[in-house]
Amino acid sequence: MLGLAACGSDASPASTTFTTTVPTTAPTTEPTEPATPFPIARFAAINEGPVPEEMAAKFQTALEEMAGGGGIAATVMTPEGTWSGAAGTADGVDVLQIDSQFNIGSVTKPIVAAQVMRLVEAGAVSLDAPATDYLPADFTFDTNGATIRQLLSHRSGIPDFYDDAWKERMAEERSRVWTVDEVLALVDPARRPIGSFDYGDTNYIVLGLVIEHVRQQPLADVLRDGVLRVEGTDRLIYRPDEAPTDPMAMPAASRAPRSSRAAATCQRCRMPAPTARRAPWRPIRSRWLAGGGRSAPARSSRKPR
Repeated sequence: MLGLAACGSDASPASTTFTTTVPTTAPTTEPTEPATPFPIARFAAINEGPVPEEMAAKFQTALEEMAGGGGIAATVMTPEGTWSGAAGTADGVDVLQIDSQFNIGSVTKPIVAAQVMRLVEAGAVSLDAPATDYLPADFTFDTNGATIRQLLSHRSGIPDFYDDAWKERMAEERSRVWTVDEVLALVDPARRPIGSFDYGDTNYIVLGLVIEHVRQQPLADVLRDGVLRVEGTDRLIYRPDEAPTDPMAMPAASRAPRSSRAAATCQRCRMPAPTARRAPWRPIRSRWLAGGGRSAPARSSRKPR
């Protein structure tokens, strides 16, 4: 198993009225292609001891070549052992460390999925029930009649909001923090037939809202008391509710002088300082239910127990 993190950038839409459409094709619960069995045996064979020195040297050389003019960190877990390394810089100044904290983007999705499965295990959610069964009564976004299972597997027929136009707006409004309802308002109102695979962040935004509504808590709190309540996940955080900590892999454009970095981090993420009181919970809150995680590779690449 390989876990990689490379330096990049993130940004962030205007509020629009939701529209609801009726699917033109009768939904089906059958997938259009068979699922590939998960290779459980490979994970069972992982050795958490150190890899041989020769293998470690090869990994480090490969990492330095991949870094180019940027920075990268990685954890490799194999039957021969486990290795973590870092190369390059985040901003041309700060040398990356093995435990530098990166934005993990869509690696947040498996964490959200695991939390959904915790709700399934607890009997609070059914995989084959419509997502609307677990959303507020006044939630008007068209979920296409998709079930929890179909959202998890990207077979809901709901389009993604993340397209070229969205990327351009992110580049123009890098300091803006979008609300969930603003992001969902960008989704094309047309819906596809249920069952066909189409990867999209929108599915996991809806799942994040399901978790919040079922537990009546912000997603960050549910995760921290749920799937992240295990050893080694203290620096696997959920923004903007939780603050990143040094060492951080952040480009120069995002950094304040070191003396004011902690305060600037909170201001940039639009979140209270660690000592401030948390704002009251609201059904539709702030951003990135599909990709708000931040972690160090050695933290997020852990052997399942």
